[in-house]
Amino acid sequence: MSKNSKSKIAKEKAISDEEKQECIEKLRKLVKAVDPQIRSDDIYMIRWLMYKDWDVNAAFQKLMKNYKFSKEHPDWMKMDNVSNYEDLLKYNLGVMFDGRTQKGRRVYLMRGCNMNPDNLSMANASRIDNIWFEMVMDEIETLQNGASVLIDFKNISWKVVKWFTPMNSMLLSRFANLTPLKHLDFHIINTTPFINTLVNLTFPFFSQSLREKIHFHHDNLEQLHEEFGKDFLPEEFGGPKGKTLDLEKIYKNLFAADKYYPKEIWFLKEEYSRKNSVCIENGEKTKNEGNLRETIREID
Repeated sequence: MSKNSKSKIAKEKAISDEEKQECIEKLRKLVKAVDPQIRSDDIYMIRWLMYKDWDVNAAFQKLMKNYKFSKEHPDWMKMDNVSNYEDLLKYNLGVMFDGRTQKGRRVYLMRGCNMNPDNLSMANASRIDNIWFEMVMDEIETLQNGASVLIDFKNISWKVVKWFTPMNSMLLSRFANLTPLKHLDFHIINTTPFINTLVNLTFPFFSQSLREKIHFHHDNLEQLHEEFGKDFLPEEFGGPKGKTLDLEKIYKNLFAADKYYPKEIWFLKEEYSRKNSVCIENGEKTKNEGNLRETIREID
């Protein structure tokens, strides 16, 4: 963990490590009283506590909203190992960039050209998003700095209108607002008159807080560069010539992260940072590694 990361943790709230550990135990006790099957390891408790500035009751309420949504709409959430979702991941609807922006944030790319209601329901599309975000929300740096969603509507089909029913739009708003990241924004590029119309139809069903997080860049790559850093982006978004997304590495990281379960490791210890980074960078071998090439199609 970098000195900068440790400094941010220290400034986050003036409580000691012992007090933080006590908050974790209190939240875990509340969670287990509701359902012993809810994930309750340290890093998962920290996820909600950091989001609510270590207020145990507020963190518990937010976690319970997420739990309720997962019970009511399990098809929208990651409910199993990543290996059981290869049939969804192969559509390359979304992918988490390797590395971080100049602001230390993760970036999740969604491809409009792969948004096909003939292949995926809105629920399954959201489940794909959840799979990737579950990976990065086990990272302390992501909890501190947040994440951005880059939505590229280039070559999108009009069929996508089937996804955005009033009910789906309201569920999508709930789903997005359940993400326990203090900083989460959405950047939309390559819009068309069709997309503009779709936005006008769906925005009334989004919460005010979600609408405030959505930024439209049309085809202005310079605005993306200001937000993410030009060198961070692949060539198609104005980044360095020849730079592309290394999909094989990215998917390998996803399967490795899913296999590595932090459990009771306290996040301030160097051990957690070291083990996690080694796992992700080296890509622990999984039973799925051999057929990743078959399931991952190159994004044009």
